[in-house]
Amino acid sequence: MRFGTVLPSHVPAEESVELEEEGRLVSRREIAEVLQARAAELLNHVLAEMGRTGLMHEIHGGVHLVGGGALLTHLPILAQTLLGRPRVVLGRIQGVAGLPQATGNLSSSTLGAVKALSRDMSEVRGKTDRGDGFLGRFKKLF
Repeated sequence: MRFGTVLPSHVPAEESVELEEEGRLVSRREIAEVLQARAAELLNHVLAEMGRTGLMHEIHGGVHLVGGGALLTHLPILAQTLLGRPRVVLGRIQGVAGLPQATGNLSSSTLGAVKALSRDMSEVRGKTDRGDGFLGRFKKLF
C-alpha cells in the first residue's frame, strides 16, 4: 500500500497526502491512526472468535493473513501484538498451477476457499482431484 500503515509511529509527522477530489492535504499519520483503529477492531474480533471456538491453543503454526487487506503495511506486526501469536505472516496459495492471475494475495482467500471446497468434495467421494474435478473445471474458467 502506498500511503497506508497500521503503525502511526512509523510515519513522519510532517508527511501528508493530497486528496485531489477534495483539494486538501491530510496527514499520513492521521490516516495511519484511523487504519490502526479499524485493524485493531477487526483483529480483536478475530481474537474473540478464536477464544469462543476454543481454538486459541490449537494454532501452533501461527496466523496467516490473506486477502487484499493483508497487504496493509505493518499489519503482521500489529496482529502479532494483538493476537499474542509469535508468528503472523502473509498467506500464500501453493499447489495451484495455470492460474497466475488468481494466485496473488488479492485472490488468495477466494482461491484458498476453492481449494478447501475441492479437497472436501474429493474426500466425500473418496478420490483425489486429477484435474477433471471441481478445481480442474474452475481452472478452465480462466
